Amino acid sequence: MTFLAYSRHVFLFVLLGVPPGVVLATAEQTSGSLSLGYRVDSLDWNIRAVNSGPNILSELEWKDMDISQLRGELSGSNDANIYFRGQASYGWVWDGRNRDSDYAGDNRSLEFSRSSNSVDGSKMLDLSAGLGMIFSAGAADQWQIVP
Repeated sequence: MTFLAYSRHVFLFVLLGVPPGVVLATAEQTSGSLSLGYRVDSLDWNIRAVNSGPNILSELEWKDMDISQLRGELSGSNDANIYFRGQASYGWVWDGRNRDSDYAGDNRSLEFSRSSNSVDGSKMLDLSAGLGMIFSAGAADQWQIVP
């Protein structure tokens, strides 16, 4: 199977929520979902100087972002007690603002640069994945822990 054909199978899986047999042939149980939704999000990101300089060199803030998003999820386990999960979200920002501030002094003092912008029309991508071993305990393995 070529990479392009494999990519198409994975894309159809994400789009339809149906796992392709070539990818999960040994899976005991899997589940997936696809959803559309709305979220409001914010992000505050600080950068500090290395070794010398201000304790906050630059601060980037995104606030009150209204986002319409498409989200796909997949999780499951196989007969070797390996658990996996993954999530991908793609969104369209239709309202929000961004501020970038740069400082020459500690604790956000001596601000020397600031820009404020609209983030309307931006896009976002969230990716998350996990993999772990399933540990079972109790009568008939009624308890399962995945670190």
